[in-house]
Amino acid sequence: MNKETHIGYKTEEIMLDIQNEVENNYKKCQSWIESLSEYCVKYDVEEQNIVKYLSPVLTERIKSEARKLNLIKKDKFDIELPF
Repeated sequence: MNKETHIGYKTEEIMLDIQNEVENNYKKCQSWIESLSEYCVKYDVEEQNIVKYLSPVLTERIKSEARKLNLIKKDKFDIELPF
């Protein structure tokens, strides 16, 4: 079942559009966090308002980068592999 948003687009369509654009931005700046910030600036969207439209894949990429940069606490199960 697809959920309608207030502007007539399906939530899944918005998620895919955001993910595609953020992935394209990532190719330039090599940071998921910066890529998402650039998206928000470009479309004049507050970061807290876009969270519900982030795909699970993109969310995990951002969380992983934030953990590596010590911006969020690492889980006790996070293990850095030496390769």
